Amino acid sequence: MSKLKKHQIGTILGPSIESDLNQNGSLSDAEKDMKFNQIADEYLKCIKTASKQSNNFIAVKITGLSDPGIFKNLSLTLNSLNEIFDQFDNDQDGKLVKSDLKKLFIKIFGESETHLIDKVFDKTDSNYDRLIDRIDYYKILLNDQNILRLIMNKSTKMNQKMDNNFNQLLVRLDELCKTARQYKVKILIDAEQSYFQPSIDYIAMRLSLRYNNLLDEDGPIIFNTHQMYRKDSASRLQRDYELLRRNKSVFATKLVRGAYIVGERSRAKKLGYPDPIHDNKESTNKSYNGAVEFLLSKLYENKRNLEVKNVNDGSSHDLNVRNNPLEFMIASHNQETIIKACEKLDQFGIDLNSGAVYFAQLYGMCDQITYTLGHSDYPVYKYIAYGKVNEVIPFLVRRAQENSSIFDGRATVEQSMLWNEIVNRLIFWK
Repeated sequence: MSKLKKHQIGTILGPSIESDLNQNGSLSDAEKDMKFNQIADEYLKCIKTASKQSNNFIAVKITGLSDPGIFKNLSLTLNSLNEIFDQFDNDQDGKLVKSDLKKLFIKIFGESETHLIDKVFDKTDSNYDRLIDRIDYYKILLNDQNILRLIMNKSTKMNQKMDNNFNQLLVRLDELCKTARQYKVKILIDAEQSYFQPSIDYIAMRLSLRYNNLLDEDGPIIFNTHQMYRKDSASRLQRDYELLRRNKSVFATKLVRGAYIVGERSRAKKLGYPDPIHDNKESTNKSYNGAVEFLLSKLYENKRNLEVKNVNDGSSHDLNVRNNPLEFMIASHNQETIIKACEKLDQFGIDLNSGAVYFAQLYGMCDQITYTLGHSDYPVYKYIAYGKVNEVIPFLVRRAQENSSIFDGRATVEQSMLWNEIVNRLIFWK
């Protein structure tokens, strides 16, 4: 950390702790709780270590904090709710009238919970147009956990143990967020497999609504992660941005291409569902660069609105963490992406010290990009994955697979650097 700081490079500390389906099957309930609490304690230590330098991040893989079945069941529920919305959106304009929402509730609950309609509709119709769009619909689930519980119980037969596990997960995450705020460290919630990701997005949005207050002088605490190699990534990115904007919360995210490409394609083929990943690197690059341009355009729009406000009220406020509802990290090893982003920042006149945009690369990769950005005063970070060898090596191997699967021939140099990093860690361990 100290060596990086000398070159104006910040640190993202990432304990490589995650779970997959059936990974904890041999453990008793008490042993699982002990394991998840120990992992939460490790993240708390990580926050305190990161805080020894200003403006650092930690990366959290939240599947390591609870039974993976919770994430799978919640994801299935959220996916099912999206499909049900489509069924009642008769004119396909992305909106439901109150009578349609009532029919939707009856389909999910039967007649027993229709008394919820008036309360939910009036509370959620944020612009009073008597319509519920997809973002309002998603907000219902974020604001009313009781409704989500009812739906999960209907769709996945959630029992009391699963409900308790979900509550314990939220308690652990709240403790991490409160500690991060106390120590002025930001939390990057890492993206994971597609069968977990809807639940991870949902939890990230819940935490963002609570901890990314626009009036907080230290800026947002929670950064979600959007994997732009997924075909649905652009729509999810725009949904999350708009949801937090409407709720006067700061939207913060890390943009990545994605690191589960081999497993995702293999699983889709095996189970016979459409491949969720873009077909080729050109489509992935287009998706990623489009996301960067989308967020930079929103950032420029915020800057222009602030300039108009300055003229109208005679103030002289610059764009900063106290008045900007958007922060994002460009986590990329692609040189063209980095150059285009830097050119746009210059074109839009975005102050590099505004705290609005960050860059990041993996430790052991793309040093020529990271150090050049640092020496040119761009806010840039190295993601340092650490932990037990059997936990860190799969993380690094996935990054090597990501390069070989997505990038062009120039990635061979970076692959070599990453494999050297893997070998060095194995040698050190021996």
